Amino acid sequence: MPAYELFAFTEEFFFNALSSKHCSPEFISQHNAIAQYIARYLGAIGTTYMLIEHDYVDADYLDDHSVFYVKCFQHYTNRTKRLHFFAGPVPSNEEFERLVTTAGEDSRHQLQEAYLGFVVARPLPAAVVGRTVLRTYPDDHARRQYPATKNYKVNLFGIRLNVCSLAFQQQDRALAACATVALWSCFHKTSELYSTTSPTPGSITRTASIVVSGRPIPSQGLEFHQMCEAVRAVGLDPEVYKPQYGLPFASLIYSYLKMGQPVILGIHIEGVGAHAITVSGYSMTTTRSLALEAGFGQQQVIPFKGEWINELYVHDDQTGPFARLALNEPEDQPDPNKPKETVKLVCDRWAHPDGTSRDIRAFAVLIPTTSTIRIGFTDIAEFAKKFSALFMANEIAGLVWDIYISESNSYKADIRERPDSEVPSLKNVLFMTHPRYIWVSRLDSPTGMKLEVLHDATNVHGAIAAYVIRWGDANLRTALRERLEQ
Repeated sequence: MPAYELFAFTEEFFFNALSSKHCSPEFISQHNAIAQYIARYLGAIGTTYMLIEHDYVDADYLDDHSVFYVKCFQHYTNRTKRLHFFAGPVPSNEEFERLVTTAGEDSRHQLQEAYLGFVVARPLPAAVVGRTVLRTYPDDHARRQYPATKNYKVNLFGIRLNVCSLAFQQQDRALAACATVALWSCFHKTSELYSTTSPTPGSITRTASIVVSGRPIPSQGLEFHQMCEAVRAVGLDPEVYKPQYGLPFASLIYSYLKMGQPVILGIHIEGVGAHAITVSGYSMTTTRSLALEAGFGQQQVIPFKGEWINELYVHDDQTGPFARLALNEPEDQPDPNKPKETVKLVCDRWAHPDGTSRDIRAFAVLIPTTSTIRIGFTDIAEFAKKFSALFMANEIAGLVWDIYISESNSYKADIRERPDSEVPSLKNVLFMTHPRYIWVSRLDSPTGMKLEVLHDATNVHGAIAAYVIRWGDANLRTALRERLEQ
């Protein structure tokens, strides 16, 4: 067998490349919804040709194989195929080999510009889509944001390529149900953020299953408390929120995502059951789509920036990477026995067979974070709402609270590039010592920043007084000071 094969990209060739003696191309093209989704995704990001790297050793699959598949009577090989995808003119085999064997940076740069990522094809009966790292959709003039991604290094025949993404894989019901895969994707990024481990799916399942009786493998899925145990096992703390009326749901997710922190959502799908997905990005529009987050129906409140999010981009192991989850305002709710919502989740992938929407409700928000961060989003949101009470009704038009957590060094790098940074204030903030993690409450207006408040995220609970306030409007500063004195 040759080391590689080069093809012009088509869905038919893609399904053939994913297939093995255990799973035919026809079965994949007709029954594997994730493979079908990825084929469409590859077409949408401009894939023109693909390369099959044969006899590839994938660390995640190798661990799963040693734990489970090696003990099966049916023979499953421990080798995989890795499928690489490119945009641009399709080269001949001779041209491609010339690029690979020619020394110098020009060849690497040419392949890097065209490189879109890879999919590991596992030789299994159903869960054929293994570790998948694909370039995201374009940002669409900064509307699409993917903060919870990382730079993956790929070695292709000695050429070092890079792709910015977040790893995804299809759930393997023998070893990794949806919760395990959601955690696995999340840990890929948190390992970079907090210098923690990034375990394999099989390892996550075994660790999480210690807390209950019963066999961990084959996996029957993880309960929510088992997911929290898996978070602790990698050296992180599970920050948990229960979505309910009064919690700014979209703004909560945005506040952590902006730092690059992935967020895991536990959702309940009508007629399907509980499901776990990993949020890696969002769509921020110019039109406010959620009007209940900051004031919960009250008048004269300053909204939160999350209210301009209309979609989340999620890794859904029953759909694919960077799948859309729409956020809408909730409809009138006549049933008093159901909890009120501030956000309605909409996803056409989970529709009833007749096309009507299923009821989708978030029941948990899980954020695997470092123990150093002790102050949570709700504390800062309450501070912002109380601070908003100082404003007169005619002063709040156009104001928006932008609340997010950040590493202080990242914050310093960010404010140096802002056009609204005043030199004296900028110098004071840049040269002072900050805690490693800070909460930022920035009050924006159409004319620029009004004020910015920094909070020590590492402080004890309840101690959230501002340690820095940067003013962008001298008149507002004078007015608020007078009201505080009164």
